[in-house]
Amino acid sequence: MTIAVLDAGDVTVEPSDAGREHRLCVPSAAEAPRLARNHVAEVLGREGWEEVAETAKLLVSEAVTNVYRHTATSRILVRTVLLEHRVVVAVVDAAPEALPVWQHPDPETEHGRGMALFGLLAHAWGISWHAAAHNSAHAPGTSFGEGPVPGPGEKCVWFELQWGLAA
Repeated sequence: MTIAVLDAGDVTVEPSDAGREHRLCVPSAAEAPRLARNHVAEVLGREGWEEVAETAKLLVSEAVTNVYRHTATSRILVRTVLLEHRVVVAVVDAAPEALPVWQHPDPETEHGRGMALFGLLAHAWGISWHAAAHNSAHAPGTSFGEGPVPGPGEKCVWFELQWGLAA
């Protein structure tokens, strides 16, 4: 097992001018899921949106862990977009060919439940990719337009959480 040591220059955090989008860019390393969780929790905590913070931390950790474990990409971008009664978190990498797979693991298995968690906990979620061989595609559906659209040669796994809306 390789453990990468990150210095301050490896991690970048960029709030947008409007303060509604926050970006975290980290190397694809063992520390990446923790850094992503902490970043999303900090952003949501500043807004007073603790109602969805724990779920957001779990899902962003799953998405970032998938990138770290299953791709050869060197950097991971986490975009957190704050909207009126919802937050959209997108995890972008440079491995559009490595799509997440919905698995049905044995109850004794430790891994393979990440995508099922997205289906269970997120209001909406999807996978968008952009590769030279084809245009962007989206699955399984979204209420965020067509979902965050990655750039050429990128993939984006995203989820949306809502709160404060009448049932």
